[in-house]
Amino acid sequence: MPYIVRRFDLETTPKLITEELVGRKVATLKPLILEENLFIPDFFVFTTRFFDTVSAKLREYKKIDYKSALDYFMSYKVPSSILDKFEYVYKLLSHFSAPKVAVRSSVSCKEYQGVSFSGVYPTFLNVKGKESVLEAVMKIFAYFYSEEALEYLRKNKISLQDVKLAVMVQKMVTPEVSGVAYGFDATTRSFDRFTIEAVYGIGDVIADGEVNPDVYVIEKGSLNIVSKRVNPQFWMRAYLDTERPDRIELAKVWHYAQKLQDDQILQLVRLLERVEPHYDQDFTVEWAFAGGRYYILQVKGTLKTEIESSAKEKHRSIAKSKVRFPILSGTPLSRGDAVAPVVVINEERLQNLRDDELIGLVKNKIVVLHRFDNRWRTILPKTKVKGMILDIGSPRSDHAIFLNELKIPAIGATYNATRLLSEGTTIYLDANSGAVYLVR
Repeated sequence: MPYIVRRFDLETTPKLITEELVGRKVATLKPLILEENLFIPDFFVFTTRFFDTVSAKLREYKKIDYKSALDYFMSYKVPSSILDKFEYVYKLLSHFSAPKVAVRSSVSCKEYQGVSFSGVYPTFLNVKGKESVLEAVMKIFAYFYSEEALEYLRKNKISLQDVKLAVMVQKMVTPEVSGVAYGFDATTRSFDRFTIEAVYGIGDVIADGEVNPDVYVIEKGSLNIVSKRVNPQFWMRAYLDTERPDRIELAKVWHYAQKLQDDQILQLVRLLERVEPHYDQDFTVEWAFAGGRYYILQVKGTLKTEIESSAKEKHRSIAKSKVRFPILSGTPLSRGDAVAPVVVINEERLQNLRDDELIGLVKNKIVVLHRFDNRWRTILPKTKVKGMILDIGSPRSDHAIFLNELKIPAIGATYNATRLLSEGTTIYLDANSGAVYLVR
């Protein structure tokens, strides 16, 4: 099995497109590569065989942590034959120049298909130069041994030996608009509709929960645009000349503008119609629009949140007997419902609390945040939170997937929950519909 494969290799030798070799992220693109001929930015993959080879001696260490793993990987001498291959395929991405690329993990964990690994390993964008690309690959390998990644495996009862990493190196697209599309109505979970989320600039602001995107819902078959929610956007993220993203303030004329025009929405829907037959109904697509063309960046499956009907009805019966009136609404991120007092955690308060204090404060509460901080990834598995409400958040964001896995009811895109909800107020959170009710 090869250490490095190009997209061209996958097209000519389809048997190479397996999760065991190229990881789940790349393997998921198989039907789009082989059958649909959609525009997917060119890429190559450091395979799981490369990961196994590079990390072989590391397994001899008695104790492995992120620091020792990082030191090991950053000092690893890649064999000249592999290095030559890497330099060759990297140049081919952009006609023998040094292109800017995105460097992303592609997890291989065949026995645990229900575990998403979303947001567990880092992504590096706008990386340029062979030394920088190889450094990004090694940092992803090192993060395999980070406490955060190991805790994620422990939480999901997965052995370290059951997981391998491949790394996808993909040519960057500089989009005017980008986002996420769903094979279902993201609010009602109806599978007879598509949902499209769109922002100006790079779409990782959706996954990071920093910008509330436009939301368009389209009826399948008739292609009628059922609803459009145009959300304000005052800035966008873009990569100019450095690996660090630039925050670009938008001109006022764009603040309240619709990100995709109706004909552009329908053009994207027609691409989704070609994607849909190859995936489960829960599929999602990350897309970018640049130079008058749509690009498919990756396709993901979504976790199906299973809420036990008996528990759900119990919550609803308790809540509905005490509900006064709805006070807030948002977009469902993780389904379920809960009745509990509110605790509002702003960014300053979060920084000033120790982990043990925060764990005690949020226990059995509905936590209200402006946006999801990655610190919650270590806090939430250690306590019992009844629910979460965010000012900013999207159903396909990494934190939404994380909350689904923990089965914590949550809604996002409320805009002003942190201002409207008071500490200690008891509310009923219906994360199935996105509504919040005041309880007597």
